[in-house]
Amino acid sequence: MKQVAVITGSNGRIGQATCRKLAEAGYLSVGIDIGEEAGGNWPHYACDVADLPRLAETLARIEAEHGCIQVLFNNAGVYHSDKDFFETTPELYAETMDINVRAPFF
Repeated sequence: MKQVAVITGSNGRIGQATCRKLAEAGYLSVGIDIGEEAGGNWPHYACDVADLPRLAETLARIEAEHGCIQVLFNNAGVYHSDKDFFETTPELYAETMDINVRAPFF
């Protein structure tokens, strides 16, 4: 049985490259992304990582279906390049922190 590697943000360029490289190294790459469709040829689970209860359910489902997770690559992230510091709203700040900091921590 292959070791399981979970990659969040798996539909982006870095996520896809990571899934591919881990699969080439012999892991079962499993992607988590907010997008409903898989970005490559690996198991895919649609999940917003900022939704912590849903993230916990998704990780439990992955373990139930594929076995114990040995590698977790917290790749999901957001950067609002179209906004400068003074345009940051409390909602935009909360979204950024939820995805980039809170989700990987928990």
